[in-house]
Amino acid sequence: MSECLKTNRLVCLDWATQQQFSPQDEQLLQCIIETVTEQACQHLPGNWQPVNTKEEAVHWLKEREADGRLLFVIHQALQEPIGFVLLFEEFIKDKQHVNLGYLLSERFQGQGFGTELLNGFVEWRSRISEPQVIHAGVSVDNPGSIHLLEKAGFERVSVQDSVLSYVLSI
Repeated sequence: MSECLKTNRLVCLDWATQQQFSPQDEQLLQCIIETVTEQACQHLPGNWQPVNTKEEAVHWLKEREADGRLLFVIHQALQEPIGFVLLFEEFIKDKQHVNLGYLLSERFQGQGFGTELLNGFVEWRSRISEPQVIHAGVSVDNPGSIHLLEKAGFERVSVQDSVLSYVLSI
């Protein structure tokens, strides 16, 4: 996978250029199972279901690959995946718009990885593209993610069906 984003403790690798992992990779499948839990799915779009088996993890991986760009978040010291970033990119009126989603395994939450990931993502995007707008949606029941977005400079623009919409123009 090609490295696209790097911070002090994390590196994001693009699944589309995967060379390090395969769909049968045990670490990768275990990360999906640990990350896409029932608790995590409470804050995600309605069609997302918890992943409990390796077969479900392979299916989840194929669905996300079809949805958009999938990045694996790798803990550099441990050399293991700890989460995912999902990107859906499009141009509207000569400006790139990026819809951002992210998930970190519960065992890595509360240690500053989310802040590091989001700040690194914003810095990376500002280096690689002309003016762009980054969009993120978060459940009103997910105060941790709300705090991360606001700390990274995202502005709340709307609320609809218990989902807060945030944007950041860079």
